[in-house]
Formats: sequence, C-alpha cells, structure tokens
Amino acid sequence: GLTEPVNITKYVAGEFKRLVELLSGAVKKLSDKRNLSALGDTCVEMKKIIIACDSRVDAAIYGLFPSETDVVGIIKWMEHFELLQVLMEKCENVVHTIESIIIKYG
Repeated sequence: GLTEPVNITKYVAGEFKRLVELLSGAVKKLSDKRNLSALGDTCVEMKKIIIACDSRVDAAIYGLFPSETDVVGIIKWMEHFELLQVLMEKCENVVHTIESIIIKYG
C-alpha cells in the first residue's frame, strides 16, 4: 500500500529540515575565514543525511513496483521521489561548494 512511501516521505522531509538548518548555519559561517576548517564536520554530517535520504528514496522507488498495481499511482510516486532526488542533488552540490571554499581558503 501507500503507507511505506508516505512514511519515507515524512522521514526525508524531517531530514531535509535538518539539512537546511545545517546548510544555513554553514553558509553563515563562511564569512569567518579563520574558522573555515571547523565546517568540515558539518559537511560530513550533511553528506550522511543526503546518503541516508538517497538510500531511503531508492528503496521506496524499488518498493513501489511489487506492492502497487495502480499505474497512475506509481507514476505519481515516481515523480514525487524524482523531485526528492533532485532536491538531494542540489543540496549535495551546495555541500561540495562549501567543501571547495574550505579547501581554497581554509
């Protein structure tokens, strides 16, 4: 049924909230070039969140096919999960940018 995709979406939404808070804090700390290296731990934490969310979304997509018989429902969930994957990729790009700044200026 739809319980699993909904639960995964709730989990990912909660983790995105945490990720955005970490990203926001990291961006604010970029102005202090003396403490850039301290952002390394934040980047590691953000990467862990992204990997965990990505794994959950991949599992949710895989799980749609044996459990769902409604083709329209599968397509809607696929589009939903693809959007979550795009969001994760965008966040990952920001983390990579922060890491590049740390390497260049830290």
